[in-house]
Amino acid sequence: IQGLAAYSGIARRPPPTRLNGPLSPHRTWAGSRAQLSDVREIRQVLHGTVKDVVLAALSGGLRTLLVSRHEDIARDRALRTLVPVSVRAKGASGEYDNRVSAMFAELPIGIADPVARLASIRGQMRHLKRTHEAVAGEVLTSMTGFAPELLLGLGARLATRVPPSLSL
Repeated sequence: IQGLAAYSGIARRPPPTRLNGPLSPHRTWAGSRAQLSDVREIRQVLHGTVKDVVLAALSGGLRTLLVSRHEDIARDRALRTLVPVSVRAKGASGEYDNRVSAMFAELPIGIADPVARLASIRGQMRHLKRTHEAVAGEVLTSMTGFAPELLLGLGARLATRVPPSLSL
């Protein structure tokens, strides 16, 4: 129940940006690579998880993009996105299964300092884990056996008002 309550905070409409507008064939994307050893070193020095470091780097990249497009990135500005998370559990045979769910996270694009951005992400992810939002997400996604995917997708989008344009 605590996890489902955490989902209630995402029902507000996100602030508009060029990133969460309607999808069209004119949209493009770009990728980036990093060495896992570098990410792990940052994680070890500054604490947190590999996912925290990746989300902080992603937030910095989105910040740079929005600044280059003269968008508002006030100190408290964040972009909401879905973050995949493992919700593995030990099975009857003693082995862990491979189950994945998602949590909504706010990428702190308003924070210019990369160390402060990582600290913000780290605190937020700890909070989301404590509220069991990933387990709630798994419960919602497990309903696919009871309702057609299209209806579940429309219902989730309507309930959360999250445009399908920005997800991890």
